[in-house]
Amino acid sequence: MQHSLKFQMIIWGFMGVLVVASGGLVILWRLVNETEARGENFSHPFFIPLLMTIGDALCIFIYMYEIRRARKRYGSYQLHPKVVRARTSGRSTYINPAMLILPKFLNICASFAFALSFSFVGGVAQNQDHKLLRSTFTIESDTDISLNETLKESSEQSFLSFELALAIHGNITILIAVISRLILKKNQYRHHFLGILFILVGIWMVAIPLYIEQSGKATEILLGTSMVLGSIILISIQFNLEERLLENYFLSPARMVGWEGIWGVVFAILILPGAYFISCNARFCANNKLADSIFAFKQMGSSVLIICSVIGMIILSTVSNIVGVTIMKYTGGNNRASILSLKIIPFWIFFLLYHSNGGVDIDYVRLAGYIILLFGTLFYNEIIIIPCFGLNDNTMKKLELKDQEADDYYSDETESMRSSDIYQINI
Repeated sequence: MQHSLKFQMIIWGFMGVLVVASGGLVILWRLVNETEARGENFSHPFFIPLLMTIGDALCIFIYMYEIRRARKRYGSYQLHPKVVRARTSGRSTYINPAMLILPKFLNICASFAFALSFSFVGGVAQNQDHKLLRSTFTIESDTDISLNETLKESSEQSFLSFELALAIHGNITILIAVISRLILKKNQYRHHFLGILFILVGIWMVAIPLYIEQSGKATEILLGTSMVLGSIILISIQFNLEERLLENYFLSPARMVGWEGIWGVVFAILILPGAYFISCNARFCANNKLADSIFAFKQMGSSVLIICSVIGMIILSTVSNIVGVTIMKYTGGNNRASILSLKIIPFWIFFLLYHSNGGVDIDYVRLAGYIILLFGTLFYNEIIIIPCFGLNDNTMKKLELKDQEADDYYSDETESMRSSDIYQINI
């Protein structure tokens, strides 16, 4: 079915929402990661990703509302026009929820690896009020600590800085393109390769200066990089599995995200109690425990800022997943991944202004990298189409027209053969 301009505008709108929601999520994650409560900063690489699955699980109520509305309007959910079309096209309308366990498990493991790359435990601000970095860009304590010194200290305590981990994570577009070719046999065309090239150049124009600025031992930086790369490999497999399910089954985004969230809550119930009793002396372990969930809840209870930030993260994570699955359903996992690589741009803009202290100090190499990254994403998603060098030959719109012409041709041939048979019978 040919997509109209209105449909394309809606998808582009969803892409914009995904950039804002995912960007807001990592902004809050960075802020809460450096917020102190009860003598330590709120850095919990296992607790936070599992906590965010709560919002996903609540999406099952959205799916239940969709069923109720369909029954009220059509008499049965199975009589909904979209469900009828799905059955006609050979897609199953029933899926065993257990089939969504593996994608969620991969997502959680990827979140753990990503969070571990920048997490650290230690007082970023030694103050009794447990307040975040103030608008004066200094931290109140027995002696004033400048923001730059604090951030330098935090980056020395983690494997990678948050922004560097985020920049490396932007390579997800390249990995998904490769894996989707292997698993889904999806073709990549010239405009896709151009977009990937721009994304790759833009990401590393941002990452290389951050690597130069990164303090710490080379082995630790390599370990942090390996964690992020492992994370995007797992997410790439997850996205391809989800896309395969969306191709073979009729799934509303709320249904997929809701069931994955339920399995995420199950994983949280299974993992967190056991992790509490595992001794750990690593830099990301609070109170010598692999995951001290009890202490995390105490920190939330003692800081309004932390609890508000966590609630915001849960909401933004849920919005990102719902919107992301919607984009994947109608365009593909590659497109979802390319949009997610843009979340570093609102992150950079926010902290550029947040840390400006009356003046903005712009790294123009990184700025150029962000601009190239943005254009690469626009090329990849066909928001900007270059009408030369064959870059517009295999866009989604052109491919749909070719499919429609092929269907019309075979329809005409079938009708012609049928008319010929009738003529011969009459003779």
